[in-house]
Amino acid sequence: MHNIALNVQLGEGFSAGVDYTNFKKNDNSRMSVLYRENNALANVAYTSGQSINSLSTYADRKHSLSRGWTLGYGASYKYISTENYQRYIAALEHSVPDVDERLDETTASLYLSAGKQYASGVSFNLSATGEYYKIGDYKKWSFYPQGSLTWFRNPNHILQASFSVNKTFPSYWAMQATVNYLDGYSELHGSPGLRPLTVYNMNVNYIYKQKYVAGIFYIYNDKLFAQAPYQSSERLVLIYKMLNWNYLAQMGVNFVLPVKVGNWLDSRATLAGLYMHQRCDEFFDLGFVRDNWVAVATLDNNFILSDAISLELNGVIQSPAAQGTFDIPTMASITAGARWTFAKKKASLTLRWNDIFNTYSPDLSLDYKGQKMKMDNNCYTSFLSLNFVYRFGGYQKREIKEVDTSRFGR
Repeated sequence: MHNIALNVQLGEGFSAGVDYTNFKKNDNSRMSVLYRENNALANVAYTSGQSINSLSTYADRKHSLSRGWTLGYGASYKYISTENYQRYIAALEHSVPDVDERLDETTASLYLSAGKQYASGVSFNLSATGEYYKIGDYKKWSFYPQGSLTWFRNPNHILQASFSVNKTFPSYWAMQATVNYLDGYSELHGSPGLRPLTVYNMNVNYIYKQKYVAGIFYIYNDKLFAQAPYQSSERLVLIYKMLNWNYLAQMGVNFVLPVKVGNWLDSRATLAGLYMHQRCDEFFDLGFVRDNWVAVATLDNNFILSDAISLELNGVIQSPAAQGTFDIPTMASITAGARWTFAKKKASLTLRWNDIFNTYSPDLSLDYKGQKMKMDNNCYTSFLSLNFVYRFGGYQKREIKEVDTSRFGR
């Protein structure tokens, strides 16, 4: 991957930039499968690759006006060209066509924002983005509003409310008509025509004494793209395929309760309860509608033995939940650690044992409309780590903007 970016600031409040990224990746896959029932040997082999060229530019201007008003506006443009291929040398049981496809994606947007700070402690910010999006033959105009409101009576009473609409895109490889073999039974299928996800998010939080928090939230994921297993009704195979679900909606409450005892204990409890409702009408030949209540609780404890030595004991537990057609049992984890600070607080040594009982990777089960499966996850989330840090006087780590590669690669 190669990336080059140029960002400039001209005068007060004006910025502009251009960014170019080139990404290439090639893979070779080979697998042999021996079927026990007839002692038959099958081979799988294919080569695949991806080439991406991305060019984006933006211009942004912000104004600080009189009487506490702020104004902002800007524009951005992004063009991405991807070339993806997968060529099969051998495949299991049935013929799979080669894939050699190019996708061109264009995103152009304009935005406007305004905000005001009142002497009474009330402040608000509103913004709106208009976007034109095109990928292949798919075109869409979209409008994304955002807003936030803060009511600050005094440091002991703060009320915050926000609303936002955002878009998330699937990876370019997931949108190809490929078939990848995980083993002799499981296949990973690509999804041509996969569309972006739009997230509507609303939050209201009340903060008491700048540390106790009580909040309510509602999140609606429209056209959520997600993966769930499907046991084919046509042949003996388990298919994983990313599909656009109708929606995933979540609404609930959360609380943050810090507790401090003298100078030796600093604890924080976080509690959340939510109702989840998910639906996908075009899940192969099934379709599903699932809903359930979920509770999550975490407790973080920091025991301060001296200026140099501290201990930590943290725990988290989540009640059973559903994810697509899967049922997820209760999940829990306990983590412990110790920290020693020395050399006039310039050096520290930290020993941590994460997920001591190896309970945060549960076995999943599927029992829905004739689909039955148990997935035993033989993974180890429990591990020990030892970390040493020495801080040189005056050193500050340079902040470098990471290149977003979330949509790149297989």
